[in-house]
Amino acid sequence: MKRGEYSVLTPGTSTPEGLSFFETPRLEDVTVDFQRRPAVVLPAGRWAWKGRVPKEGRLFVGAAALGEKRAIPGSFAVSVDSGSGPEIVAEVRRPRAGKSWVDFEVDMARWAGREAKVELLATFVEDAPPEVAWGPVALQPGELRRRAQSQPPNIVLIVVDTLRHDHLSSYGYGRPTTPRIDALLADRGVLFEDAYAQAPWTLPSVVSMLTGRYPTELLPERQAAYRIPDDVPSLSEMLGALGYETAAFYANPALHEETGFGRGFSTFFAPPASFDWFERHADDLNGRLLPWVRSHRRGPFFLYAHYLDPHDPYDNPDVVDGQSPFNPGYDGPLTGHSVHRIYGGFDPLPDPARDVPQLTALYDSEVAYVDRFVGQLLEALGPDVLANTLVIFTSDHGEELYDHGGWKHGQSLYEEQIHVPLLLRWDGHLPAGRRIPGTVELLDVVPTAMAAAGGTADPLWQGVNLLPAARGETPLKRRTAFFQHLAAGPLRAGTVIDGRKLILFNRREPFEPPDPFQDYLWKKDLSRFQDVELYDLGADPSEKKNLARDSPELLRQLAAFVHRRLDRRFPGLRLRVDGLAEGQGLSGKLRFEIEPDGWDPYFLGPEDRVELDGKVLTFELSGTPGSVPGRGVFLRGSTGSVEPLDLRLDGEAMAPSILSYGDGHPWTGGVLTEDELEARRWPAPQEGPGLQLWLPSEAVHLEEGEEDEETVRRLKALGYLLQ
Repeated sequence: MKRGEYSVLTPGTSTPEGLSFFETPRLEDVTVDFQRRPAVVLPAGRWAWKGRVPKEGRLFVGAAALGEKRAIPGSFAVSVDSGSGPEIVAEVRRPRAGKSWVDFEVDMARWAGREAKVELLATFVEDAPPEVAWGPVALQPGELRRRAQSQPPNIVLIVVDTLRHDHLSSYGYGRPTTPRIDALLADRGVLFEDAYAQAPWTLPSVVSMLTGRYPTELLPERQAAYRIPDDVPSLSEMLGALGYETAAFYANPALHEETGFGRGFSTFFAPPASFDWFERHADDLNGRLLPWVRSHRRGPFFLYAHYLDPHDPYDNPDVVDGQSPFNPGYDGPLTGHSVHRIYGGFDPLPDPARDVPQLTALYDSEVAYVDRFVGQLLEALGPDVLANTLVIFTSDHGEELYDHGGWKHGQSLYEEQIHVPLLLRWDGHLPAGRRIPGTVELLDVVPTAMAAAGGTADPLWQGVNLLPAARGETPLKRRTAFFQHLAAGPLRAGTVIDGRKLILFNRREPFEPPDPFQDYLWKKDLSRFQDVELYDLGADPSEKKNLARDSPELLRQLAAFVHRRLDRRFPGLRLRVDGLAEGQGLSGKLRFEIEPDGWDPYFLGPEDRVELDGKVLTFELSGTPGSVPGRGVFLRGSTGSVEPLDLRLDGEAMAPSILSYGDGHPWTGGVLTEDELEARRWPAPQEGPGLQLWLPSEAVHLEEGEEDEETVRRLKALGYLLQ
């Protein structure tokens, strides 16, 4: 090694040959313009590489000036010397210190197969910044297909925020909103017709998608405390452990570093909590991620691209003077910025017949706009890289466009908010143009990606690997999807299987809106939601005909699944009623050893009565058509032992066995201890009228959680919280 030159060793790699530095370098993560990259940090100056240039080679360079922003810009440049003296072959003038990364590339075909010295130079006119960060710097051969086929596949996860499935052309929409997604994904891969998100808004949905677990079991009570738990590995960490280069580019500011969404990504971008960033669109995100794609083509890599369009405001460069190409001639007052004010009750909807089609057209313009940039990303990968890349395309949730009297997302569990697109493309491994009906979930992203990468399945994952079904090797497993709203206000939960869908609304749950915005949403939801909604999506895809009163057996079966999934969410003793026929009434009392801290209703109907007086709980539960089977009461805090008293069915004394406890043991009378009440599993519902009393032994005791100030700022910027 020559005097004044230094060799660099990146963790996990062999020593690079031919590198030389004239100042001592540092390897560290550097954040500029909200993008974190691994970089070589040097004083302003030069460094070099000497070696043989590969066939059809291209040099990719990223750099940023660090330090004081008042430094007068100069240039970043690349020179090549193949024996006849150095020649400047690329130069970017006037890079702004501290403002942004500068990315450029150099065609090295002139020197293919020859020994050459490549120097990277940073010069500044005066007040030079103390340091320059270089990263990535990569010299890649032109032909990658042979190498790609000998290594694990690249994995590209594309999430288009707020994209409802039924506004894609490939899912049957009448407008040509997604020609590139249709051509490059649906026609070239596998489309799942019935994919469901686990929540109708970003934070809980993406937590679930990146962990393979239901958010119910991971998230605390407060929205602003939502995060990927530190002890739960995310997809980026798991793929990184398998040797993948990882990068995430988020346009949604809710997904930020402090809450775990940057964990495991060596390159990471998320915008700040500023409304100004909503004026940036998919072109801005591609401007940041495409240089990374071009410089990491050798793979294997994991890229997560999260586009914000078509999230409101429904505005982009294609929308001129508030006019959508899909609704020319609109002469009303609404623009793409109007939807949030209408959603929050700040402004009325002047003329629904005129204005709903306008807002829908503006939304569709957003979909058509982002479609172009999804296509641009896929085309930038190129055929050599796509030859061994699994592309997963989906959305975190959908969007309501007045379908059920509301707007935007986060409040309901109707199809427009919870049913999302899901497409897989993997050339040579998955058939082209295949469509698969049947329930799948965003939980399935992690098992599917890890199976493709050769990883080991984790028994804690609650999703499944979709690749065998996508390849046609096995039928798609018949499954029930589960989802919750996981936002402010009373509990909403639902399930769907075989096109039969149930939504439950815990109307009587105590809720005190913290501000006028939440008060408006709460009152609107009370007026438009029913306690129980059961739909046949095949016959009624718009969810307009509630079958809860007409299909009691189906209602009972689907409600049991919802209860089983929610059971671990709530600690404490619970009382449940099952099997009451129309007009029947079941009443009684429970006397506790220890006075409870209080009680909470669990899907109680309007005619159900519950009262807690000290250590005695009195209840009167009614059999009402369409009421929730398995409804009841949660007790807060410890109750100690419990003595049931005066149990009556239609006013007549009941046999003790009408009450079961713990894992389903029939009660024979007397006091029940906490040990006897403990249930190792959710007790199955009874066929006839009866009560069940149990204490779950495996409840997930989640705290309220400490609010993250940065998350609060970002949720306010997105309109989830009042400014």
